[in-house]
Amino acid sequence: NQLQETKLTNRHWDRNAYSRMNVLLAFQVLSASCAAMIRNAISDEEIKLPIENKGVYNHLANFCDNMNTVIDICNGRDGPHTPENAVERQTLLLEKMQYFFEWKELHDKRVKDEEATEYNFFCRRDVV
Repeated sequence: NQLQETKLTNRHWDRNAYSRMNVLLAFQVLSASCAAMIRNAISDEEIKLPIENKGVYNHLANFCDNMNTVIDICNGRDGPHTPENAVERQTLLLEKMQYFFEWKELHDKRVKDEEATEYNFFCRRDVV
């Protein structure tokens, strides 16, 4: 069993009409450690996932990784924003924004073509 510890608890999932939104909890769900956990679950033969083609879950892990990068850039996690690192950070942020733009366009097209539902998360080009 290759699953590792994360900061996720029942508090991340047990939400109801009276629960308040919590950005910290949302960011922890979209973290690099969650992406790693998903990839470990994919590679562990003992773990059974709802979709038989476990490789499909790589797209969820990629989404988490990309969102984690955007959050880190915006929070200045790798140090303060300076003129010296501005171009590098802007370039990386634009690359991630392009990923999300393409993801949304493809998802919307698949919904329009009735290949997916509005809530289908797996909408990358290489998913059939």
